[in-house]
This record gives sequence, C-alpha cells and structure tokens, in this order.
Amino acid sequence: MQQAKQLLGDTAFRGHLENIKTGRDNHAAPGPDRIVPLFGTSEPAASGQGSEGLGEHDWLATLDLVRQVSAQVRQSDENSKEIARNAQAYMQHANERIEEARVRAEAAEAAARIAEKRAQDAEARAAQAEERVQASERRSQAFQAQAQNAETRAKDAQAWAKRLHLTLKQEFGASEASAEA
Repeated sequence: MQQAKQLLGDTAFRGHLENIKTGRDNHAAPGPDRIVPLFGTSEPAASGQGSEGLGEHDWLATLDLVRQVSAQVRQSDENSKEIARNAQAYMQHANERIEEARVRAEAAEAAARIAEKRAQDAEARAAQAEERVQASERRSQAFQAQAQNAETRAKDAQAWAKRLHLTLKQEFGASEASAEA
C-alpha cells in the first residue's frame, strides 16, 4: 500500500501516466488532478464539492493507472522470483563445488597420509637395510680378520714345516750321507 502511494506520487510515473492517457482515444487528456485519489486523503465531501466532485474524476484513467500499477507489481514479483531462483541455483552450484572441493581435500589428505606412511615404512626399511649392511661389513671384517689370521697361521705352519724339514734333513740327512758313504 505504501509502495503504491509512493508510485502514484512519483513524477516520472505521473509523466508515464500522462503518455498513457494521451494515447487513449484521442480525447482530451484529463489532468492528474482528475484521477480518482484511491490512496489520497482528499474526499469529495471534505472539499465541499459534494456529489459533483465525483463526476470530475476520470475513472477510466484511474483504472488504467491501477492496471499499470498491478502490471508493474506482477512484473516486479516475477523479476524477484527469477532473481530468487537464480540465487538459489547459484547457491546450490556453489554448495556442490564446495562439497566437491571438500571431497577432493579429504582424498588428498588420505593420499598424503598413505604417502607419509609409505615414506615412514621406506625409511624403516632403509634403516634396517643400513643395519644389515653394517652387520655384513662387520662380519666381512671379522671374516677378513679370520682369513688373515688363518693365512698368518698357514704361513707360520709352512715356515715351521720348512724348518722342521731342514732340521730333519740336517739330522737324518747327514747320517744317511755318512751311511751311504
């Protein structure tokens, strides 16, 4: 109701109303003061005109004005419904995108956790392999030490055997040489 009062009081709307009136049947257009004041406070009896004041009002122009206002209200209603539908579709689209992003983020987090677990497992396996390598190196060093020790003993044994041989040869070789002679 308040909007209709504002619309009727608007000078641009009044000018539009005048254009509507002049286009109707080429009759002399009544002035804006002849339109029936539907929302105004002026009453014909209050102005002292009595029932003659009612005859001066242009009821057709008033009906045209009401039709124009109702058409504009319907158009505004359709526009606002369309805007609301567009906004709702936009919000639904945005919510879908947000949900897709959330799902992708969760998948990325899960993949990151899996990758982190694999990295930890790989690090653990690498540490175990390093320990095995170190143990192998220690065993290898121990085997090398044993091999060197065995080699040294073998050389000692060969040297002892040579000395024994020479000693035996000297002991038994001189007596055989004298026995043969």
